[in-house]
Amino acid sequence: VALARALAETARAAGGRGDARLAALVAALPVPLMGVGATGLVTLVNPAMAALIGAVMPGTSVYAALARESLAPLLTAAGGGMRRAGVHHVDGRLLDLTAVQLPAPAATAGWLIFADPPAAGMPVLPAAELPMALALHDLAPDLPPACDATPLDRLPVLSLDLETTGLEVTTDRMVSAGAVCMVGGRLFLADVLDMLVDPGGPVPAAATRIHGIDRAMLQGAPPPVVAVERLTALAAGRVVVGHNIGFDLAVLRAEAARAGRAVPDWLEPGGPALDTLRLAARLDPDRPELDLEAIAHRYGIAVSGRHTALGDALLTGRVFAAMIPRLAEIGVHDLGAARHFADGAGAVAAAQRRAGW
Repeated sequence: VALARALAETARAAGGRGDARLAALVAALPVPLMGVGATGLVTLVNPAMAALIGAVMPGTSVYAALARESLAPLLTAAGGGMRRAGVHHVDGRLLDLTAVQLPAPAATAGWLIFADPPAAGMPVLPAAELPMALALHDLAPDLPPACDATPLDRLPVLSLDLETTGLEVTTDRMVSAGAVCMVGGRLFLADVLDMLVDPGGPVPAAATRIHGIDRAMLQGAPPPVVAVERLTALAAGRVVVGHNIGFDLAVLRAEAARAGRAVPDWLEPGGPALDTLRLAARLDPDRPELDLEAIAHRYGIAVSGRHTALGDALLTGRVFAAMIPRLAEIGVHDLGAARHFADGAGAVAAAQRRAGW
């Protein structure tokens, strides 16, 4: 637990870069040790753990090495203390692992996972530079609510994307929601929402071919209104950013109304949302390719996880981060100026209105 506290403090103090002395200590430990962020991303792995479970690198999913259904209950039950349980490796081995939840303030989230030291005579890798990405434990800081005067490089943001049964906002339903919290151009990968929802009806095959979600995958998932509630909590004080964000907001309004709930203020038309589609149309008026993937390639951003809600929310967030310095170059420095600038994308806005959002 003391080591967990030291690692958490190091992550906060060093902005995720870690401390060389602590890294050397952890690398030299014969105890297999791994850090895991709140979303299952590996944040550090020492040589002993790499020898036990195989090559996993910071930023990759722990579930690539350890079976999700076996590990998830251990993490869920850690509850701020320490818990030991058998966890299956993806190769079938049963490993006796212990999870310690980081005893840190609300700004940090995740666990340390460790195993017993190897038996005498079992080779242990020599100490080396410790791969780490401790910033993956960090949660977005509490900031004053966004207003038109908030500078874009300090803007609290919720990058949002939905997957749906179709493109008709009044009748089609949400099947998945993804969101990531940002401040300016920094994404906080421990502060995300990634959930399936069950609309209670069919998922057309045409929609499944795009996002890969079929009816069977939604059995037991919560109804869409639960996603609306969770997104409302995340959106408090933040500006919602999305690609064609008017569509997502219209779907969420329809889901709230369908459930008999009052439409939250952040979903009301005319709210302080920013549309990366409109921003791209203004920033590059001579470039007709306005789909999210084309814009990402234009900015040199690697594309992965397309047509998953969280994958597209992350990609949109990275695109928005790349836009901030470009907007600054033309004198667009704060939220109010960015909203006014995006509103100038007349042709795009007209097309969106014709589509119903």
